[in-house]
Amino acid sequence: MIQNLMIQLRHTNNAAALSRVTHLKPIKANVTRWSSTYQTLQRYMKIRDAILTVSAVEELVPRGNGHRHIAAVTDKLVELDSVCVKLQAEERSMAEVRLLFDACILNYQR
Repeated sequence: MIQNLMIQLRHTNNAAALSRVTHLKPIKANVTRWSSTYQTLQRYMKIRDAILTVSAVEELVPRGNGHRHIAAVTDKLVELDSVCVKLQAEERSMAEVRLLFDACILNYQR
């Protein structure tokens, strides 16, 4: 849903309309990297009000419950992204990795 919206916003006319309202550009997710999905959702949240001014994509913009769900997912991804960044640090011990994974399991069990 958001990926399709971002693709439509990158089209010339839509990009021009969006650029009149914000300097931020839409980001397209790279399917091989989960972090780009996070970045795409984060950018959507930042430019949502500006997106609403682009009439050509108005029907693609999530509303109500759909938008609230995306906001909730984005909030959870903020926490998971911080874990991902910590895991990429060079001076990370296996004990620290285990603690990070255990915390994720506790926080994100269904």
